[in-house]
Amino acid sequence: MKKSALRMEFKARRNSFSTIEKQSFDLMLLQQIKNYPFNDINYLLSYYPIEKHNEPNTFLLSGHLKEQFPAMHICKPRINEAGLMDAVYVNEHTVFEKNKYDIPEPITDHLVEPEKIDVVFVPLLAFDTRGYRVGYGKGYYDKYLPKCNKNILKIGISYFQPIHNIEDTNEYDIPLNLCFTPFEVYEFKCNLS
Repeated sequence: MKKSALRMEFKARRNSFSTIEKQSFDLMLLQQIKNYPFNDINYLLSYYPIEKHNEPNTFLLSGHLKEQFPAMHICKPRINEAGLMDAVYVNEHTVFEKNKYDIPEPITDHLVEPEKIDVVFVPLLAFDTRGYRVGYGKGYYDKYLPKCNKNILKIGISYFQPIHNIEDTNEYDIPLNLCFTPFEVYEFKCNLS
């Protein structure tokens, strides 16, 4: 299948979940994160889950990693005036404001250089058995990730199993290293450093 068809199908599938189903899947995802043997994490870039898109609760996941690695800094993405993504350090006092896509972004100016990010949660709607993903189609992460250090761990979080193949991937698509689902963790060996 192509990205446009996958986007429509997986948006509809995710939006069909009841609140109870979604909460159950979020807790299962949290258990997968708890069981994964992470190395020390200094900087995590984690997206703000969009409620209207029924996105996985990344706050649960980043909260657990913060407990495991108390010195870890959490960053959220923000789109700058040039239309590119920045990582912004956030804490419990950070104020967020919705951007033109209705996504909350931090309004502080505490930017973190891409090379410092150890782990990034990459938003997705679907992913395939090679580690390629279907996002929302704006390309922000695919433009940001090449600026990061080569050992960055790129993690997808999905309620669904992978599809066999996304037909229209291209040279700008950056594959994941891992994808967490409620039932299994997928490691893409060719993408692990």
